[in-house]
Amino acid sequence: MLAKVPDKNRANSLISYLNDPSKFGTNNPVPTCSKDEEGYDSTGGYWRGAIWAPTNTMVIRGLEKYGFDDLAREIAIKHLTLVAKVFENTGTIWENYEPENIAPGKINGKNVKSDFVGWSGLAPILYFIEYVLGIKANAPKNEILWEINSSQKIGCKNFRFNNQVLDLLCDSEYKGKRLISVNAQSPLKLKVKYNKKLYEFSINKGTNIYQLD
Repeated sequence: MLAKVPDKNRANSLISYLNDPSKFGTNNPVPTCSKDEEGYDSTGGYWRGAIWAPTNTMVIRGLEKYGFDDLAREIAIKHLTLVAKVFENTGTIWENYEPENIAPGKINGKNVKSDFVGWSGLAPILYFIEYVLGIKANAPKNEILWEINSSQKIGCKNFRFNNQVLDLLCDSEYKGKRLISVNAQSPLKLKVKYNKKLYEFSINKGTNIYQLD
């Protein structure tokens, strides 16, 4: 799906395996091999079922290319939650994770490498920014898409984008309305998705304030 090889019907078939709890629909998606495959290891076994950030990101991006944004976001947030809970329990980030338990991945009964922020840093950085805060940057188009999924105050300060640093802030919902403010160092385009509506703004240098209904 990442390479846009399957047609829509085959993409739907692939997704059915993702959602099947007897195959790839484990507690912590997405395992590197199916639960019903010979050799599957419920503790990870490195590439025998472990949850890896780079392979999850390939799945997530592939889903987005076919318009399955909700499922992509669900997988990203489940992975971020797994990483956060294991961090709370162990104080570090791990090379990979178990597919069925809140634990670092195992190989031959031993934990995989700890303090592994390499690709495992995708969860607390990329997944948090794009799927919790909802901010996705498109540098070639000088455009930011901001999908606001929370009714609480949300945003990001010191967001680095296209040789500038931005502050993006959305106030808490009040009587069905929101105020967003963008402090920019140079012009850019901003698209905001909120309450099933799409807003488009031309951001100028300085502070820009808009109301969302």
